[in-house]
Amino acid sequence: MLVVFAEAARVLKREDNRKIAERNAEFLLSNLRDASGRLKRSYKDGQARLNGYLEDYANLAEGLLALYETTLEDKYWVAADASSRILFGQRVVRDDASCVR
Repeated sequence: MLVVFAEAARVLKREDNRKIAERNAEFLLSNLRDASGRLKRSYKDGQARLNGYLEDYANLAEGLLALYETTLEDKYWVAADASSRILFGQRVVRDDASCVR
């Protein structure tokens, strides 16, 4: 959803789509990460649960980079970078990216 609205905002020059993408990114960054920055997979009744998978990190990074391309706001680039660093730094993925721990 984040990628679609961010790209639609950029291509169609739609301010409403940009606002939706930014709200979505803020929700994901505020509610679906634990104190160490690791992603959670689901959210219900004000609580994030279940550890995120590789695809969750990849989708978040892709969406944040699309939003950065649309807004040119550094905070989205930084958040995408931080998500990637957590992913590799905590060994969720091995250096050769062949498996998940």
